[in-house]
Amino acid sequence: MLEPDGARERRRNLVRATELFHAYLRRMETLEDDSLFPPDLIQDYHDLLDQDEEEQEAATGTYSGRGRRTEGQARESKMKRHKMKQEAQQDVKRLQALRERSARFSGSEGFDDEDSLDRSAVLAGLKAWAVEALEELYSAPLELQMLDMHIERQDRQRLEGGLPTDHVTGERDERRKRELSGKSLELTHITQNGTTGALQFRKEELQSQVFRPGWNQPTMTLQELGDREVADARAREESQKVSEAEALHQPRRYDQLVRDGMEDNADLADASAALDRKWDQFKDENPRGSGNKMKDVGDRNF
Repeated sequence: MLEPDGARERRRNLVRATELFHAYLRRMETLEDDSLFPPDLIQDYHDLLDQDEEEQEAATGTYSGRGRRTEGQARESKMKRHKMKQEAQQDVKRLQALRERSARFSGSEGFDDEDSLDRSAVLAGLKAWAVEALEELYSAPLELQMLDMHIERQDRQRLEGGLPTDHVTGERDERRKRELSGKSLELTHITQNGTTGALQFRKEELQSQVFRPGWNQPTMTLQELGDREVADARAREESQKVSEAEALHQPRRYDQLVRDGMEDNADLADASAALDRKWDQFKDENPRGSGNKMKDVGDRNF
């Protein structure tokens, strides 16, 4: 639980941090180095900027209607960033270990390129920090929204209770308990929309579920279930008949045509003859064993 002034201080620090993260990523983008700021990260950063711009336009009523990534695309991008972050952190640890080893064996053959190791370690750290900054920018709006709600609730409680938020006592808590006595217990589920990032709230009353059985209750009678199963079976039977009728008039090998008793159909006979000619031509062009590229390899004495 944040202190009365802690939420405001946290919000100021978070806003300042997001400004610094944006400045860092803009600087990384100006370097135009794919090894430091890969194209996937650049695309994710631009998507984040577009999302922020759309939210501002929606708030002012000037939404331009640009497309937005789906939840699946957002989830896939987050997984890629997580993997990229792990790889960058592993590179930093590996290069730091090489630097420490080079320092211990300074002057020995093979460990005299300390400047190159230092440069590689710094570049790996820059990439890792870029991924970290982008992750923080994606999660910052949710925390800002929760902080705003917390600050608003504190201000409302201060006005209702007549007490300053920095002198919270047990009197207000007792009054709150008395107000809630006799009411059903409510549970609030807070989730985040993966596309818009907005918070979603769903309240659930637990007291109304006390005497409900733990297993699922039937939603239809046995007669209704039987009627549904019969209707589904008849629909499948009709669909199968239609499929068989369509397949009966499809071109196939001539021997299959004779077996089905359709050799008198001139159109099917011509189409079947064309299929037979294509099959014979394929067999002539690809004789049996022609795909065995290892037939002349090995000792012929065995």
